[in-house]
Amino acid sequence: MSTLVAENVTLSYGASQILHGVSVEARTGEVTCIMGPNGVGKSSILRVISGVWEASGGRVSLPPSTAVTFLTQRAYVPERFTFRQALLYPHTADSASADAYADDKLLTALTWAGLDPLLS
Repeated sequence: MSTLVAENVTLSYGASQILHGVSVEARTGEVTCIMGPNGVGKSSILRVISGVWEASGGRVSLPPSTAVTFLTQRAYVPERFTFRQALLYPHTADSASADAYADDKLLTALTWAGLDPLLS
């Protein structure tokens, strides 16, 4: 059975440490619930697992051929993403599926969605 593992993950934002040695394990076919009060880092660990944010320490291991998507409560493009990376998320530049999206196809999709003004 494949397992998603986040082990001893730390996350810093400026001088503030957001996550302190957080570990999570989720097995394929099982439901995993992350619970806690507001502000304890539930969304932060999910952003790290999905690759939206880069951890300061620890490790995240995903089963082969696994893509994790994180939908935020408010739309934004992470600072470390290029516009192209944001369009292709959760695919990465080194993944085979990212190569399937040529610039002309992305432009067509943006135009269809009425978002082509974002390119100027």
